[in-house]
Amino acid sequence: MTKASPRSPRWGIAAAYHRGMSQSGMVVEPHDHGVIVFQHESEWVEAVVPWLADGIRLGLRAVVVTTAERDVMLRRAMADAGVDLPATEAAGRYQCLDVQAAVSAFVGDGVLDEEAFRAVVRDILEAPTLATGGCDEGDSSGTDEAVAPTGIRMVGDAAALMVSRGGERAALDIERLCVEMTADQPVSLQCVYSADVLRGVDLALVRQVFELHTEVSVTPDGLAGEPPVVDGCFERNVDRRVEIFDGVPRSIGRVRRFIAAALDLRYHPNVVHNCALIASEMATNAYQHAGGSPFRVGVILVPGRVRITVEDTSTATPSMPHPLDRDEGGRGVVIVDALSDRWGVDSLPSGKVVWAEVVTG
Repeated sequence: MTKASPRSPRWGIAAAYHRGMSQSGMVVEPHDHGVIVFQHESEWVEAVVPWLADGIRLGLRAVVVTTAERDVMLRRAMADAGVDLPATEAAGRYQCLDVQAAVSAFVGDGVLDEEAFRAVVRDILEAPTLATGGCDEGDSSGTDEAVAPTGIRMVGDAAALMVSRGGERAALDIERLCVEMTADQPVSLQCVYSADVLRGVDLALVRQVFELHTEVSVTPDGLAGEPPVVDGCFERNVDRRVEIFDGVPRSIGRVRRFIAAALDLRYHPNVVHNCALIASEMATNAYQHAGGSPFRVGVILVPGRVRITVEDTSTATPSMPHPLDRDEGGRGVVIVDALSDRWGVDSLPSGKVVWAEVVTG
């Protein structure tokens, strides 16, 4: 039987568009704490810009904590979306903080200074804006005066930066404090992670990061990108590909597409089909028995065979069902056993890796 995710998240950044109204008629931003995982830089920009622009038009503040390079990308996209950023910044409704400088203010030797972090966040939450008599950017009626913000939409990659530096504990501390400090605030926060940052870290850490968020948004196949292309042809020197998938049913289809894309144009269609089916059955097992944990899928190409691996955070070991067992839950193992030339399970300190090999010739 499939186990439900402990987070019970709302999927996709579009869920954050739900909002209420105060008694004065002003928009009140609900509290959300989401995470966006992207493959390409353009994907997270495309994911957050409509959301930020929508908030600005409603009179909310937009706060971005990222690199100078990403800020440039955001500004271009916001301008393309029709947002007058100079006027918005002048009104105090768009603010960009350099993530490197911000992190250096509250992290030393890989350890988070909690009080320094709280001070930075308080400055963001308490910054005033200018009231101009309306929520629309073009509405200049009324007298400008400083008022407390009604709501904030915030995007940041400070935690991701710490993970990339090997500061996993500081990253989790950042995420937890963000949850604590914004719990009773009209703040929607989206934390941004590159798939490259998450690929090599302990899967238990990825699970902890995901479970600290109310919603998880993977940009379209953001964790299952296409094979590298060189001069219009697939790069054939890639011997191994590894991707992380969230522990939800829709990830199973993405796993199949990931495997098929990695093997397509290299092997016979029957080999591609069998490998994709093996991977999807192994991924289904990971989803069903790891309590909604993210899982890591790998495909390794070696001369004469393909090796597929699925890592999850469960210690439960799959096994062949008894011939008289009528439980349909064991069919996945039967399929893996029938389509692969050999398969097995390797234990890890924080889970296991199920692997299968298919001879290609």
